[in-house]
Amino acid sequence: MLHLEKYLSVTAIKPGTYAYWYRQQLSLQLPSTSDENIDWDNWQQFGKAEQQAFLQQQRAVDPQTARLALEKDFAEAPAALRQMYVETLAIGLNPADQAFLESLDKDRSGKVVEIAQRLLARFPDSEAAKQNRENLAERLETQFLTRKIGLAKQKGKKASESLEELSALTEFMPVTDIAAVLKLAPADLPRKIDQELALPFARSAALAQDYPLVFALLQKEDEKMLLSRLQLILTWFEPAPLSDKLQLAETAAAWLAGADNLNTLQLLALAEWLAQPLTEKAGKTLLSGKAFKNARSQSGGENPYQAGSAMEALAACALLLPKSLHEAYLNQVQGIAFRGGANPLDYLAFVDSLK
Repeated sequence: MLHLEKYLSVTAIKPGTYAYWYRQQLSLQLPSTSDENIDWDNWQQFGKAEQQAFLQQQRAVDPQTARLALEKDFAEAPAALRQMYVETLAIGLNPADQAFLESLDKDRSGKVVEIAQRLLARFPDSEAAKQNRENLAERLETQFLTRKIGLAKQKGKKASESLEELSALTEFMPVTDIAAVLKLAPADLPRKIDQELALPFARSAALAQDYPLVFALLQKEDEKMLLSRLQLILTWFEPAPLSDKLQLAETAAAWLAGADNLNTLQLLALAEWLAQPLTEKAGKTLLSGKAFKNARSQSGGENPYQAGSAMEALAACALLLPKSLHEAYLNQVQGIAFRGGANPLDYLAFVDSLK
């Protein structure tokens, strides 16, 4: 239950139960009618995570208003917030942002200066952009066996170190610049590059809000690796239209379903990010996957810790399902033969709340 404690804040149901947590999650999925809705009058009164989500949304809708709001009290903000503020400018970056970014060259935080310089490099005519393109070209080469474009070997460095440096170099580089360096159209990147370049290039495509290209690049990568980066990938799609978010959710459901075990934190991250149930297609994928089957088996196992973790994951899984699949979910879990040490009472009470 440790992973679920932050969701326990409703009354009328006994605190500390899955049903209690589940009802709270359902309430979070509904449009808020509270006076505490975040807006430009009160956004600085919220925590960093809430501010970040709000600013990302606003940059996607009205970049100039968002930048002007950041400029107003930027100098007085702590370093961690200033860094986050500059990072949000990557969304909807446009020439009107350039003067503000240039003014940060003497910011008291080296990280803020670094991020500002990377963003300035996204303006094609800037000296920083030219230097970055030259640097990227030196780091890539056509592989002899595969004829794909991959990392060039760097003397004295491991491949993982070279990839980390390339990832930092391309963090805010427009995907159009990457394609230009390789003398390709952006749409040709997925079939021309090695797998190791797919994730950093997908991030650049996401910054450009070219979500079809993001999906095409992610298809090149190993699903286990993508699942380990799920929470990061979700942030790329914060400004995306709902249709693209639902497509990512369906893709993520397939990753989750194919894993050896359900991961409660990943399920909760997806539920919070999507803020609504999965489509029926994605829900069926989750229910029919190996991970769900293994969680059912582990819930009835002899190991109390493993059984408790599996029940927690099953409960988190139910949160993502549309009501049309509750019956199918119940049919799959009702036959679990719980052992005495697994303490299933809270989970069984939660299951009752779905009926």
